[in-house]
Amino acid sequence: MSLRTFYIQLSVLSLSTASLIFLFTQQAQYLHFGDISWISLLFFILLSIIVYHLGAKMVHNRNKNDFSRLVLGFTGFKMMFSVALVFIYHAVAEPTSRWFVVPFLIIYILYTIFETHFLMRLGRMTN
Repeated sequence: MSLRTFYIQLSVLSLSTASLIFLFTQQAQYLHFGDISWISLLFFILLSIIVYHLGAKMVHNRNKNDFSRLVLGFTGFKMMFSVALVFIYHAVAEPTSRWFVVPFLIIYILYTIFETHFLMRLGRMTN
């Protein structure tokens, strides 16, 4: 996957997700959870950019296991920081309902699918 293709696809996903966040925040039960949604969006955009550039670099290493280690490490890192983000938001914002997790989970799933897609395409470059 070329750098240009990655950024075009990331832009399309991010704009679509931003539209979805806007629509969610128009609903009464999600009105007060726009903060975590926008923070999550920025968080996952940043993580996607970082892992793409690291993956593109690792795919050309002599040791082909480096790419696999990157993918596994990134997955663990992402899960750990995602849970931390939810706990920090819960502690700071003190939401009155548990519905704040729904927009976060939708964004998490969308970006996980996207990251799996581009990491698989990058992984094919090793062959």
